[in-house]
Amino acid sequence: MKLKNIFYSLCLIGYCGFTSTGLIAQKVPDPLVEGYIINQKKDTLRGYITLYNKIARQESIVFYIKNDVKTKTVYEATNLKIKGYGMEGKFYEPLEYKDSKSKNDKNFVERVIKGKLSLYTWYSLDPYTKGKPSYKPMEIIEDKDLVKEPLVRKGMYEIKNIVSMEFNNFKKAISEYLRENKSLAKDIEEKKYGKDDLMTIVNLYNSAKKGR
Repeated sequence: MKLKNIFYSLCLIGYCGFTSTGLIAQKVPDPLVEGYIINQKKDTLRGYITLYNKIARQESIVFYIKNDVKTKTVYEATNLKIKGYGMEGKFYEPLEYKDSKSKNDKNFVERVIKGKLSLYTWYSLDPYTKGKPSYKPMEIIEDKDLVKEPLVRKGMYEIKNIVSMEFNNFKKAISEYLRENKSLAKDIEEKKYGKDDLMTIVNLYNSAKKGR
């Protein structure tokens, strides 16, 4: 009888050990960084984001509540499930913007300044880069191989690409775009501010009183 009880006890211990190991968190094999998402209710959920390259993260991100593969959620810029995400001190929001190589019309775009006039950065591959890195999410793409394209947006209006403005005469294009701020538009026309002063221009526009 005692042997029978011992046998059942060993079986029970083995079963408990098996089930408990099934509950142990399985760490994510990919490199992660701390980050957060803002859902449609404007709640901030903190966790971890897979360290994809900057181009891949414009299309989608992989988010984990904790370092456990079971908490994985993929957020695409097109599915409207989140208002944006943050990582490494920067914030990205889904906007109607794409380039010639984008799969979708909407992508996550890095927000630099938020205001009446917002400033963003769009990343693309340098077409003259030797070796031409691919769009594979986990492939490392160094900053020197990226082209940073500044974008501006007034309120909820269409996003404007500064690079395209340069081709159409930056001074004329940006002063016309900001024409309601007569003082700032005049300063740009008189070359007080140029394309290298874009952050200054955006901050001046946002700080100015209406119709100034």
